[in-house]
Amino acid sequence: ISAAVTIRHSNQDPVASDQGAEMWLAATARDDFFPQRTDGVRHPLWSWIARFAYTEGKQEFFERGKWLNTLICIAFLIGLGVAVTRWLDPVATANLLLLSSLGILLVRGTYFQPEPLYYILLFLAAVLAWRILQGGPLWLYTGFGILCGLAFLSKPSLLPFLIAFCLAFCLRAFLALRSGYA
Repeated sequence: ISAAVTIRHSNQDPVASDQGAEMWLAATARDDFFPQRTDGVRHPLWSWIARFAYTEGKQEFFERGKWLNTLICIAFLIGLGVAVTRWLDPVATANLLLLSSLGILLVRGTYFQPEPLYYILLFLAAVLAWRILQGGPLWLYTGFGILCGLAFLSKPSLLPFLIAFCLAFCLRAFLALRSGYA
């Protein structure tokens, strides 16, 4: 309900905040088999996904893209809620979901922009990074690489996270080697 109200009453300008450029990229990516269209500034994953909402009417395409982004956020929040019920009690789960949704995801999901997709992929990559740093199995590295690749295809802001992960990984390896020699 909150998303529907936000979509209807805010962010009504399709050219504001680079949304027009994302719409143009999505329109040009309609026949692409994989995400490849970029204008050199925006990365191609969101526009490639948004192409499924494409319609000739600019305003209708804008609305459908915002709904698609919102539905991606809702699907993630449902999955997150199901996943964390193993570790959190119902009040903490509700709090996490309310803060995640009303604090960032559903607010940003009502824009025709890649941020919600990037936030979701970065969060999932961070969860795997944490498991890797704890000494998780080898398959986590593959999942981490795929998630980081998809996050980078969503938005180019991944580099600071990767630098922090590499530093933490090197520190962990150094401490493991040091304690092994002692």
